[in-house]
Amino acid sequence: MEEFLTYGAAFKYLRESRGFTIKKACQDIISPQFLSKFEKDNSSISLENFSRLLVRLGVTWNDFFKIYQGESTEFLIHHLNTTLNHSATSADIVRASKRKLPYDFKDNPVFRTLTEDAIRVYIAADKGFDWDTSVEQKHLSDYLNQTDTWGEVEFSIYQLILQTLPVEMVAYHTNRFCKTLQNDLSLSREEKRALLEILLESLRFLSQVGRNKDTEKLIAFLTDELKKPSYLYYASEVLFFKMLVSYHYFRNGDMRAHTVAKKVYRMYDLLEKEFGMYVMGEEKEAFYFRIQQINKTGKEFHVD
Repeated sequence: MEEFLTYGAAFKYLRESRGFTIKKACQDIISPQFLSKFEKDNSSISLENFSRLLVRLGVTWNDFFKIYQGESTEFLIHHLNTTLNHSATSADIVRASKRKLPYDFKDNPVFRTLTEDAIRVYIAADKGFDWDTSVEQKHLSDYLNQTDTWGEVEFSIYQLILQTLPVEMVAYHTNRFCKTLQNDLSLSREEKRALLEILLESLRFLSQVGRNKDTEKLIAFLTDELKKPSYLYYASEVLFFKMLVSYHYFRNGDMRAHTVAKKVYRMYDLLEKEFGMYVMGEEKEAFYFRIQQINKTGKEFHVD
């Protein structure tokens, strides 16, 4: 569904798509008349009753927010995570950087500004555009430094602009995220995956800027962490981790690079030939080409 709906209309769409009449959907929760007014956006509804209605339909809050895209924090996260992914050309990228959110977010205009700043900073850094984003970078960095308790918005912004942040700030938060991943037993699978993705991007960044001590420390942590049974279904993240480790070793002339890289190369080869994942062939070639660019071991890389 491409068109985003209002609060009540989004619920109506879910109700009808699930085959529920108004009477069946609201029985013993609210009156049919009240639900009808709500679906027309002529009445509000309590959080408790709305949660019960979603349970009645058998849908989750995430299902609801895929359709409803009004003024919500979820919309900001959705905007951060999708706008850039749909930018295929330079013209698309420039338009994305200038696009304003369709809502004022009068209850928290700061979030709107942060989202727009983060997108512009990311584009300038990742795509190599010659834009002066120093004001936006300072704004984002100050905000993250001043916020003690991070939610999904802060994590999304941090991951998006990580490569533009001060190295000391990245090193500090990397240690913080490692401790959270290791000690917080309440993390959901999605939260663990999000933290792991950030740590992998941190590994790439710290290695590229020459923070070898921090990088080695992070490699050691992730090597032990990813051996835990709870990471059994994180194969793509493990493969990416091994690739980053090999890059770090090649970049620093460490002969261990060849052993790690051979394992990564063979995994790409296996996924391509045995599982028919032909895109992995392109990934394999890109991996090999990158090695040739950064290899400082004094030995040519080849797979036996």
